[in-house]
Amino acid sequence: MRTACDRVAFAALAAGLLAACGGTGEATGEAPGAVADPMACAAAISAYTYIVTEGFVAADPEMQSRALVSSMTYLNSYAIPNGLSEPEAFAELETRRDELRSAYSTEQIVEQARVCIENTPQV
Repeated sequence: MRTACDRVAFAALAAGLLAACGGTGEATGEAPGAVADPMACAAAISAYTYIVTEGFVAADPEMQSRALVSSMTYLNSYAIPNGLSEPEAFAELETRRDELRSAYSTEQIVEQARVCIENTPQV
């Protein structure tokens, strides 16, 4: 059973996800659907794939079919403008993924990954 504190934390996470991973972009003057922090989405999707691989949740076929392309789209959307080499980008991805996994529940990570995948920029 979720406590009131869990529900508040989840609501805050969801609001942050919309802002970081597919919000309207209005607050930053970006185009609708712009991603404020593509690395956050790349890390969420990466964390999701690890959670599935480790058997903590069953794979969602729709998410699994889109996870790799979505994750790489977000990763490149972050790395290229920031001038990161491939090893630098993956090192940051690993760090952010580990931070995410230690800060949020499995359910929260799955939901974050779902929001990111659903809002993957079309290239």
